[in-house]
Amino acid sequence: MGRNHDYTFKLVLAAIMGSIAVILKFVSLETALFRVTFFDIPVIFTGIFLGPFFGGAVGFIADIGLMLFKGYPPSLMTLSSVLWGVIPGMMFYFKKKDKKPNIILFIFTIIITSVICFSINTYQLYLWFGEGSYAQLPIRLIVMIIKIPLQISIIYTLFYVTRVIHTNIYSN
Repeated sequence: MGRNHDYTFKLVLAAIMGSIAVILKFVSLETALFRVTFFDIPVIFTGIFLGPFFGGAVGFIADIGLMLFKGYPPSLMTLSSVLWGVIPGMMFYFKKKDKKPNIILFIFTIIITSVICFSINTYQLYLWFGEGSYAQLPIRLIVMIIKIPLQISIIYTLFYVTRVIHTNIYSN
């Protein structure tokens, strides 16, 4: 596979994942206290499959897209969106290239990323709402615990399907 084909593949896949992430940011269960969204799945997938730069870019695009259309101000939550792609990208970037990623690495990566991003978002909510933000911590923790197995199974499946497709297309 030539260098141009590989870069084009990465750009196209990142653009597709970015648009899916923006759409998933809008298609969310949102109340006055919290929001349940699955935008992080394409962001994590991009970080794992394409690397931390593309993963972070997709997270940034998803958050900026929501800010532009809903009028939210820039915040630490933008950093959190970027980290959804950068942390998994770094974890998989530094693993040995000859070893196939296993489910344990996926689980560890998603749990670590979830805890870091949850902490950043909690701090931002504290800055906005003060001590009143602590009232929503239990429901946010429950949502995070429910989302982790869904994220792991979807991203693990997406990773292997895309890897097979990529190998079959560019092996000729």
